[in-house]
Amino acid sequence: MRKIIFITIFLLLGQCTGYEPIYSSKDLNFYIENIDTENDDKISRSIERNLKRYTEINEKRKISLKINSNKNEAILSKDNKGDPVILEMQIQTTVIISLSNNETKTYKFNEKFSYGNQSNKFEFEQYKKNIEKNLIEKIFDKLILKLRNLDDY
Repeated sequence: MRKIIFITIFLLLGQCTGYEPIYSSKDLNFYIENIDTENDDKISRSIERNLKRYTEINEKRKISLKINSNKNEAILSKDNKGDPVILEMQIQTTVIISLSNNETKTYKFNEKFSYGNQSNKFEFEQYKKNIEKNLIEKIFDKLILKLRNLDDY
């Protein structure tokens, strides 16, 4: 019985040797020379902070980014008293990419999430911050995929 458990564990651990992070900064075909934000808001600053690891200079092509973000919160439904029941948070981000050959590309990212109202306002605000953070991470992931797949010029 011990031999079977040992062999099973050994085989499972042997399969985990090829792990590589998806968004590693090695083997990049670009580096970010400059990041400008049009609005000095939390969303743009968060995306800019996440992009800092891609500013290491390498011999690949350099790009510059201009980021413009905004957040909208809307009430989707109300109860009989007029209090909001279902709300929606939407984050829109426009990124203008300037390549080293003076070519520009514009990408628009739009993420939204619907959520219910809560009676505890402190927990509700924490929940909204968590939703905003998750939406920003989704936009960042999509942006990195676009940057990694830029057509060669």
